[in-house]
Amino acid sequence: MPARTALDGTPCWIDLTSSDTEVAKSFYTNVFGWQADTNDDPQYGGYAIFSKDGQPIAGLGPQQEGNGSAARIGDI
Repeated sequence: MPARTALDGTPCWIDLTSSDTEVAKSFYTNVFGWQADTNDDPQYGGYAIFSKDGQPIAGLGPQQEGNGSAARIGDI
């Protein structure tokens, strides 16, 4: 993945929530070659940061209670 130059006003971070974070991590690591590093501290709820070539690019956390309207990987 080539480095990009961010333009003012463009998104620079993506956060994903999933009802099955292990499936999501497997998908993104296998399809895009990203590395997933999960924080094991309970206060972070299993939040993971994806990186590519040593650069952090996205985050992943478990779907929160009451957020049933969010799309799941299997639904897309």
